[in-house]
Amino acid sequence: MLQPTWSLDNAALAFIASQTVDGPLDIFMANVIGSNTCPTGNNQRQLTQIGSSRLDGMTWSENGQRIYFSDYNIKAVDIATTYVFDATLATGFGADRMPILNPRDDLLYFLRPREIGVEGGQLFVQDVSELTAGLEPPQPGGLLGVYTTDMTLNRTGEDLLMTSSDGAVFIMRITTGSPIPIAESLVALPPQPVFSPDSQYIAFIGLAAVAPQIYVIPRIGGDATVITQHSEGTVQDIQWAEN
Repeated sequence: MLQPTWSLDNAALAFIASQTVDGPLDIFMANVIGSNTCPTGNNQRQLTQIGSSRLDGMTWSENGQRIYFSDYNIKAVDIATTYVFDATLATGFGADRMPILNPRDDLLYFLRPREIGVEGGQLFVQDVSELTAGLEPPQPGGLLGVYTTDMTLNRTGEDLLMTSSDGAVFIMRITTGSPIPIAESLVALPPQPVFSPDSQYIAFIGLAAVAPQIYVIPRIGGDATVITQHSEGTVQDIQWAEN
């Protein structure tokens, strides 16, 4: 199982998987109710028949009727019918990646590379209310000057937390489109920043004297506090608990 992603009501889980070891990948989902009798009791099922090796990233629609994901283009699968269609058409510099649907306004944010071989991409936005299944999607809008390697959306849908190509961490307020610097360049390793549940703090990974550590900084800026004391190893995939 790869990239498990909860629906917004936490009633279902989507994930990327294969029916065989090292086989081609597809999108699957399962309900929470009936999990003790998986796979039949919780209606675990395969949603796509793509058989791809490049599936990457998933995001649910607010009503839970579609899942958007990357398979070079950003695609959508209708859960009721399992019909798959394009939400974007990539431009040839690489795959459109990292889709995030904002439930506040039905805008789909994603990264589109502008140069071959350059990590990350320019931030683009697609209005999913303008998509018609089976028809060519409209051209998305690009946010010029916003180039990132990683991003996540806070719970209110008001702020994108992003990482620049040199490893700096910044917030982009969606209503203004203006970047707010949080942490300077952390080129030694990907910072993988995450919001706290209330969006008032940001945790990220930074390289300390002997090993990577987790740092926490207020969203308004200030000094970062080291909250781990690892003497060796690696740190990755930060998750912030609700409490």
